[in-house]
Amino acid sequence: MGIGPSAHGFSGKTRYLNIANNTAYLSELQAGKLAETIEELSLYDRFNEYIMTSLRTMWGTSLTKIESDFGKVFLTDTIKNIKPFIEKKWLENQSDQLVLTLDGKLFADHIASELFITEDDHLKY
Repeated sequence: MGIGPSAHGFSGKTRYLNIANNTAYLSELQAGKLAETIEELSLYDRFNEYIMTSLRTMWGTSLTKIESDFGKVFLTDTIKNIKPFIEKKWLENQSDQLVLTLDGKLFADHIASELFITEDDHLKY
């Protein structure tokens, strides 16, 4: 949840961002409005958002959730894409949870971006 000027939030299906200008933000709030822009996310955007946000938590990324929320193809791709990071010991699979190691935390953005899946990736199938 993002609260305040410039904050971003993610509901699982939409991403929103609050306007950055403090004065405008407060004026909108005083008028009873939320000063935000809402973006509907595609299945691929939701998956990538989940990877980016969950990987940075102490709980990690759930392979079970990937399969249930995004489907078997996303799970298969994720398992294939994590192999180099498991080998480098930057990522561990702990009971179906992908968790960054201490060294892996230094490369969190790189790892996340390598796990992202686009529609173009799936057009190859």
